[in-house]
Amino acid sequence: MNLNMGWVLGAVLSALLLALSPSRIHAEDAAQDPEAQEAAKEDEAEKKLTENEQIAALKQVRGKIVLGAPVADNPEIVGQILADSGESYFLKLAKKDVLKHLQAYDNKTATLSGKLRNKDKYLVVQGVTDPGGSTNERTKRGGI
Repeated sequence: MNLNMGWVLGAVLSALLLALSPSRIHAEDAAQDPEAQEAAKEDEAEKKLTENEQIAALKQVRGKIVLGAPVADNPEIVGQILADSGESYFLKLAKKDVLKHLQAYDNKTATLSGKLRNKDKYLVVQGVTDPGGSTNERTKRGGI
């Protein structure tokens, strides 16, 4: 009898843990959030594109980077870029290691490459380009 109670308790606990797993909770949150649904649709549409079409869809945005979450209810937002062309985009990261590169340009001008999401509200940053240009552009030709 005691063995059966332990087995039942173990089964109930494992079912409870499975029901409350982070991936399931995240999926339920995404189902309720219209922005997450829209981003998922955009991701699905992008998967149907060829590799060259995906590369062509990347956007290059030059402007002042301001880090810090301007929207407290969305922890994915790491900052904002105020583009030279007048647009403004909230920044999300394609990979976590991009944040190190972004931090070097906080309150500075740089060019970001990434994907626009949710009707151009977010720029999902994939890379940062140094605003100084290449060495060849900065050196004077002709010697001394």
